[in-house]
Amino acid sequence: MSLRSTLGWHSFLVVTRKGRSKCTGILRHDHAFVLMQYFGYLRRNPNDPPEPTLDFQGYNFWLNKLNQFNGDFRAAEMVKAFLVSTEYRQRFGQ
Repeated sequence: MSLRSTLGWHSFLVVTRKGRSKCTGILRHDHAFVLMQYFGYLRRNPNDPPEPTLDFQGYNFWLNKLNQFNGDFRAAEMVKAFLVSTEYRQRFGQ
């Protein structure tokens, strides 16, 4: 069982400990950034419907994509991808 599933998303994101490395801070930022994309643009948790498998596959896809671009959400076109997604367009009528 992971720390995230034990504590829940909110607690996982706010857990801090002295002596964390810069790398850990960046990783935590990337997790938070992807989570905020779901909350802000799709208005849902990453494992809520219409997530087909309800097991964070979409969230993990976006986190991996962000990591492929070393956390550069602009180069990964993260915001654009959420805004042009079918889910976003159906929900907000664009």
